[in-house]
Amino acid sequence: MDFSKSFKEKGHNIIWWSSSFNHYDIKQRDINKINDKEFEIRIIKTRPYKKNISLARLVNHRQFAKNFFLTAKDLLNKGELTPPDKYIVSIPPLQISQAVFQLRKIWGGKVILDIQDAWPETFYRFIPGGEKIRKSLGPIVFAPWFQQARRAYAQTNAISGVAKKYIDLALGGKSNTKLSGSHRDIIKFNR
Repeated sequence: MDFSKSFKEKGHNIIWWSSSFNHYDIKQRDINKINDKEFEIRIIKTRPYKKNISLARLVNHRQFAKNFFLTAKDLLNKGELTPPDKYIVSIPPLQISQAVFQLRKIWGGKVILDIQDAWPETFYRFIPGGEKIRKSLGPIVFAPWFQQARRAYAQTNAISGVAKKYIDLALGGKSNTKLSGSHRDIIKFNR
């Protein structure tokens, strides 16, 4: 929400898109209780899941990205939404970034990826064995997610993250960037 408030203060119109399923409470949101006087909030209906690490969660993420893309595209085509000049995309889920890049391809705009967690690296801990085995098998086991992440990092105009290590991961570990202490510093690219 920090980004939204910051952009709102600078005169931007904010539309906040979110899944109907609340990951932190592991339950569907009460859509009637979602109200924010500062932003327009749009909820995308998605399936629930019970475990953070599960096939159902992956289905939820794919469904959110697909339904977001179809809904936003439909509203933009009808003229009910103005094409945005900026998209701020929190990842994970990784799939949502590809949906936004598809919208950008049609309507233009800049994309800022806001990295909330190291995906798929965070899943290494579920690989049996020691650290050496996890680091060896992780890139193989989670290859499709690494590919999605690399594609997102390559296509974005800027990156932000809740931790410097997430930004470093996105930049291939080659960042000499010194952050100001705010987790919302943005690293811009000339793209």
